[in-house]
Amino acid sequence: MMKMYDVYEKRLEARTLTWAYALDGGYAFTLKGDSDRGFVSAQSKPAELGRLVQKHLRAGYRFIGKGMFFDEDMQSFSKMHPDFVRTTKNGKYILYAQVPSIEASTLRVDANLDRAIANHILEPEVGREWIKAIEQGTEFLVASDAHPLWSLLIAEEALGIDAKLTSVSGGAPTFQPSQTPSDWEIWLTQFFSKELITRSLKALAWGLPVSSHIPDVTSDFASVSPAFAL
Repeated sequence: MMKMYDVYEKRLEARTLTWAYALDGGYAFTLKGDSDRGFVSAQSKPAELGRLVQKHLRAGYRFIGKGMFFDEDMQSFSKMHPDFVRTTKNGKYILYAQVPSIEASTLRVDANLDRAIANHILEPEVGREWIKAIEQGTEFLVASDAHPLWSLLIAEEALGIDAKLTSVSGGAPTFQPSQTPSDWEIWLTQFFSKELITRSLKALAWGLPVSSHIPDVTSDFASVSPAFAL
């Protein structure tokens, strides 16, 4: 589990300094610095936090928020978990799952994605960018609102390993898409066109005849940002 920080900032003319602390496992962890020059981490006793907070307040720091995550790649704090930031550029997602092993889950998701790519549902580089984003995660598989394929792949993995699957609108089917494709087709129509969902299911060959004609829709996907359709 990622640490959640209380964050303080001090705005200077040219840059903004940040100091933050998190309590975890009986220890206090602090980060200090800025996104340009990097952050320095330290560890102290929880009893010392009161003194440290007052020290920074007297130095001109102001409290800006609590329960914030630190994204090491971006060197910044956010209310949104970094796993969501990586896979949802616009911050919009349909469902997510917390999995025990990102590495193991990514391998299985990638295998299904390869099948879909082979059936021309999207450009190969789009799929590779998406896989790269989720394999850099730490806890969550997240499906953005850019394409139904992401939701189908993540739901298949999460429900296959009994991981908790959470949807933003609720009411998502409780069986894998490969087992109940029609249920997922109906549920996903609140976010996508039925035609695109059907194409995605056919590309994955889940519950639909493998011999069915799967139109090449990569041109449909070309209008979406190549950064894994975000």
